[in-house]
Amino acid sequence: MAWLTPAATGFLLTCLYVPQFMNRATSARWMAASVLVPVLLYLAGSGRKVDWLAAFLGVAFAGLSVLSTLWAISVPDAISRNWHLLVGVGAFLWGAQTGRHGIAAMAVAMGVGMAANSILVGIDLSGLAPHLVGYPDGAKTVEEAPLFVRVTNDPAGTFLNSNYMAEAAVVVIALVAAMRLSAPLKVGLILVTLPCALLGGSRGALVGLLSLAGMWGCLTGRWRSTALLGGLGAILAGVYVAMNLSDPYALLPRLATWANVLASWTWFGNGAGSFLTGYATIHDAWVASPPNVFGFVIRPGTAHNDLLTILFEHGVAGAVLAVGFAARVAWMGWRGPGLYPFGAILVLGLTNFPLYNPLPLVAFCAVCGWISSEPRFSRPVCGTPERGRWANIRWLSARSLSRGAMPPVHFSPL
Repeated sequence: MAWLTPAATGFLLTCLYVPQFMNRATSARWMAASVLVPVLLYLAGSGRKVDWLAAFLGVAFAGLSVLSTLWAISVPDAISRNWHLLVGVGAFLWGAQTGRHGIAAMAVAMGVGMAANSILVGIDLSGLAPHLVGYPDGAKTVEEAPLFVRVTNDPAGTFLNSNYMAEAAVVVIALVAAMRLSAPLKVGLILVTLPCALLGGSRGALVGLLSLAGMWGCLTGRWRSTALLGGLGAILAGVYVAMNLSDPYALLPRLATWANVLASWTWFGNGAGSFLTGYATIHDAWVASPPNVFGFVIRPGTAHNDLLTILFEHGVAGAVLAVGFAARVAWMGWRGPGLYPFGAILVLGLTNFPLYNPLPLVAFCAVCGWISSEPRFSRPVCGTPERGRWANIRWLSARSLSRGAMPPVHFSPL
């Protein structure tokens, strides 16, 4: 029954229908994730050890985040952000204890949840929703029906936002790809998740899928395919930038946000959770923010870049700790299967905010715990043969011979 908790958590993170959850620690989705915390803290009492440097950097960042409540612009937002961080700490500890087996259970359950979302996406795009639920309040046409029975934007399933759904789908695909599952199960889960990633209209999700393909090419030694894919991605990126550079609703809003955050850096930041209220003080620091970024009723909750959000809220000190933690985990997990979800979430974080959404946050922290708890020499290396196996057999043979236990047995790889 050890798989039950991660499976239930993974399924709930993909299927709970909840209101907007940004900056809310009490929404149903966050409550489901928070159930992990006491369980994981209990499990952390014994079992596998976590890499000391990764643990030190993570604890230092968490300590700075809690301490920053003292100078945070909004104390309630700081408490909320630190509760989200506590969820991540719990997921990290659980990932360190359960290893790949528990994360595999969570990945499979997330795949099932994304399959349910794919069904909802299909219903949305087919126009069947009004016929399934009727036309309440006397409406006689689709146009007169309430918003919840007709699609006015890209379909979002139970995530309410198509970008959240699409990016979560990329994370689930990366998790499934990293797990040791039977080929039919792995392929089936990826196929039922793809509609959520492709049909949500998210450009970040497409970049994430291309990055996954590139990581797969690197880890398996398919360098020509990887180079071709990278060149194609660069061309597409260049075309997109050229077509949308002057579009006030495409690139300019994020470029303005990034520029203003960089222009307003501090050593220790403005406090955890302060971006929502603090951006008002720097929205014209370098360049004027377009109205769709900052206005009377519009305030960005993050910088649409996880590292820049950390820089604003926790300063240079927090950014250095975060980068150090990620670099340490990347070094430990290099060429291992955990690189798929780890790398995918970092790529998504370049233009969006996966670490401030529940499913990617829990997945990222659990994978970091898994990577940090496995000895580096014991990990399977993707794309290369197991060269240490025969050397170990010869060493054991020689040791047995020296003790007079048995004559040596010579092995040679096929």
